[in-house]
Amino acid sequence: MLILTPVIYFNDDCFREVIADLVDSGVKRTIIIFSLPLRNEAIRICEYLSKKCINAEISSLCESDGNALSNILGQMKSFKPDCIIGLGGGHCMDISKVVRVLYEDPSTTLRSLATARDYSCNSTDFGYNDSTNKNNENKGARRQSLHNRGSLIKKLLCIPTTCGSGCEVTPTAVMRNSDGKQVVVSGIALLPDIAIIDSNFISKMPLFIASITGMRALLHGIESYISKLSNTYSKCLSNESMSILFKYLKKSIVDRNIELLKYIHKSSCIAGMAISATDYGLGTVITRSISEVFAIPHGLIDSVVIKHVVGFNLRNSTETRNRISELSYKLGMCNENDTDEEKINMFMNQLDSILEVLHLPRSLSEIGSSLLYYQDNGWFDSIKGESSNLNSIQIIGKNKNDIISNINLSNYENSINRMVTRSINDYSILNNPVNIDQKQLSELFIDIWYGHFNLNLK
Repeated sequence: MLILTPVIYFNDDCFREVIADLVDSGVKRTIIIFSLPLRNEAIRICEYLSKKCINAEISSLCESDGNALSNILGQMKSFKPDCIIGLGGGHCMDISKVVRVLYEDPSTTLRSLATARDYSCNSTDFGYNDSTNKNNENKGARRQSLHNRGSLIKKLLCIPTTCGSGCEVTPTAVMRNSDGKQVVVSGIALLPDIAIIDSNFISKMPLFIASITGMRALLHGIESYISKLSNTYSKCLSNESMSILFKYLKKSIVDRNIELLKYIHKSSCIAGMAISATDYGLGTVITRSISEVFAIPHGLIDSVVIKHVVGFNLRNSTETRNRISELSYKLGMCNENDTDEEKINMFMNQLDSILEVLHLPRSLSEIGSSLLYYQDNGWFDSIKGESSNLNSIQIIGKNKNDIISNINLSNYENSINRMVTRSINDYSILNNPVNIDQKQLSELFIDIWYGHFNLNLK
């Protein structure tokens, strides 16, 4: 097995250290791709770079901007950068990764990247079945573009401003095609050269985003730990990330404690390294499928999905029971002499506690009421309690009312077959410790809607 990571800078104000690395690498022109609320931070980076004689341009990104790739590539062709900085959440960093590949090879398209992946399931190019797939030579060339870095971009930097995706250390990106379908691409060319875990960039993060992205990091840690591909290195990483999350996530949010949130920021990167060493699992697969249909933020779906997926694996896998029992003890949730069932229950109780304290939904049907709660109780404000002056579109990428009106039982039931098919065809499902069929997936999607949960280990 092979574990690849970027160079990782961390701690307060570490971006200044990175500039010396860029100068030594001969970087002259940098484009900064950033999420819309981070304009001031992007301008601040430009000022840092200009002091070292590095020219910089900024390119703002709205989560719902379907033309983001073409717009940014057009700007890059004119500006001719030799460095890319992705500043924002997972979506922004994923776009920065893909832009690098497309810019290095203009003949490459998102369509071709989607078909370059070697999927092990049946029909898994997410709507990109075309005749070129039958040409092994062309497929090989497309794979090459995912595994060979070009020479135009000397450095790709990713700066996470949330606490969940871990995209800054993974060789994977999730994009939407023109039909709204999610496309997952993976390859060494997508791995950033430098990841910057600078706590100065999270001080204005909305409380809501801190909560749901923290749950995303927790899901990644659990998925990696119980994965079929789990190994000595990944277990060390996932164990440490979960240790931090279970200890500090609730308190950092409830107390609006920026110092504790810095630990969560680091833990999400560690969880990203763990998931990079094993790949994603069933929880992420289901989240992708729901998000593709309803455009709900991944972390919010993760909060609902996490218990159901862990429960499914516990009920159907002795190995998963052993690992969760082991994990519960390692994290100090129980005593060594407790039975495995007691250890598992204590782990699940701790998971429940986080969901309750952070007012996270237990079912998909509660998503709308949760969003209303967050808005009415100041959770769209920053972790420091400052008003963000941002609307729901700027914070979650879509109008809150549109999400609420779209996510109803009728729409959900009508979409179950589509979500099941998409899940079965997602290569990451192969890493789940338990094989799952379409009938079981359908039942799981129904339970996720209603919040039905029964951890019967007998």
